[in-house]
Amino acid sequence: QFVYQPVRPRQRAGESAFRGVLTTFFDGSLEKAVAAHLARPDADLSAEEIDRLAELINEARKREE
Repeated sequence: QFVYQPVRPRQRAGESAFRGVLTTFFDGSLEKAVAAHLARPDADLSAEEIDRLAELINEARKREE
């Protein structure tokens, strides 16, 4: 029997895959990726998810100042 274990932690692998998707399909733009998702008719974000995204955007703005 074989036991397989991941070489990289799940979070790190996910971040790497996400960067690849951004680069390949959205010219490296997070804005384009989020806009594409939100434009879908079946994009169903809860009020809590929308609030959390707004919070993250506000935090990012503060870091830019």
